[in-house]
Amino acid sequence: MTRLAFCFLAAALARGQQFEAVSVKPVAPGGEQRIAGGPGTSSPGQIVYLGQSLRTLVFLAYRLQFYQLTTPAWMDQANFDVVAKVPPGATPNDLRVMLQNLLAERFALKVHRESRAAAGYVLRPGKGGLRLKASPPLSPDADTGFPSRFDVDKDGFLVLPPGVANMITFPTGSGISRTTGGRQSMAALCTWLGRQLQQPVQDETGLAGLYDFRLAFATDSVTPLGRPRFNDAATGTDELRASDPAPTLPQAVEAQLGLKLELRNLPVDYLVIDHIERKPIEN
Repeated sequence: MTRLAFCFLAAALARGQQFEAVSVKPVAPGGEQRIAGGPGTSSPGQIVYLGQSLRTLVFLAYRLQFYQLTTPAWMDQANFDVVAKVPPGATPNDLRVMLQNLLAERFALKVHRESRAAAGYVLRPGKGGLRLKASPPLSPDADTGFPSRFDVDKDGFLVLPPGVANMITFPTGSGISRTTGGRQSMAALCTWLGRQLQQPVQDETGLAGLYDFRLAFATDSVTPLGRPRFNDAATGTDELRASDPAPTLPQAVEAQLGLKLELRNLPVDYLVIDHIERKPIEN
């Protein structure tokens, strides 16, 4: 075990944050997949991870983007049902530490972090001017709770109430995804873009504050700029075919938000698996 890997394991266990009771059972891939309960839900005393791969459990425990996690390929096919009793008063951060401890104890997980240079993007203002709208100030009686239902406008976008801070993507089944952003910072937008593109996105917009926006892009063409679906030989740019139902995500960001994604090598923090067992220690 490397010294850094040992420190990660020892630090998590030293915090003493454990599930009060937990069951871990292997299941075949292709079954029900669901995560329910835990802090902040209607069932705070129990968390259920059904049909989750071992890779996903590590991802949830360390709150990573998927591109930051280096794992053996078999971890995508090792699926488990985990049902755990959560101590009273636990927070979402406590829950992640408990899951880290569970993986260390039941699967002998050892990890370390390292920084590497990787292809990514910087988000900058485009040449045509910003098309984002600054979020209006909240009124004292604004409802900031997550709504139980949504309206859909005439263009097929979900409508977020003025006080709600969230980003929701609504796939319409027509090959177009429509994302509504409400009260979002540029940092939050970059995190969302990185999740969609599976590569890091760094904010260089210089924009502070919160913004509202809508974004429509082709569902099957969330294409990183380094791998365009169609490259025009004359210009060397990523162009749309006439038959495309919507722009790629990078094209949509530029045309609809007035922002531009540019390729750049960036330092990226990775979580590397040093050791993990395929079979958990028995309940």
